[in-house]
Amino acid sequence: MKALVWPIATHGCESWTFRKNEETRLDAFEMNGLRKILQVSWTAKKTNVLNKAGVKRKLLDTVKARKLAYHGLTMRKQGSCLEKEIMQGKMSGAPQLNQLNRLRSSSSHQLLVPPFRLTTVGRRTFPVAASLLCNSLPSDIQSSLSLPVFRQRLKTFLFRRPFPDIVL
Repeated sequence: MKALVWPIATHGCESWTFRKNEETRLDAFEMNGLRKILQVSWTAKKTNVLNKAGVKRKLLDTVKARKLAYHGLTMRKQGSCLEKEIMQGKMSGAPQLNQLNRLRSSSSHQLLVPPFRLTTVGRRTFPVAASLLCNSLPSDIQSSLSLPVFRQRLKTFLFRRPFPDIVL
């Protein structure tokens, strides 16, 4: 099974995103393969298939080890590498102007609030709540041209709300 099935089943596993559901399915795949080799029917209520085969579950551990090895290899690469930048969350360059314009209204320069239904989650979804919150900020904060200026103005605004008497 390790020689013929695992290489095909785990091809490209270094880039897989694992959630609990995928881990469960991978364990079930391994158990199904063992049951087929041992000719144990899936309807048979036998839980000691691993003991009968004399093996332990290793497929999930093997996949996780390969993911870690690939991550380490990528992090040790010298110089600029797109994979390394993506893994570290460093994407060079500022967002393009046309990307920012798609988020704003052409007439009022407010962030566009996506349509939503009040019967479901409604205003609590992140795109809606974030747009409404950003549009409620004063115009001098919204018109900040750089991130450091925006942060400074936002901190000052948020600090002055609970403490209006303090002069900075």
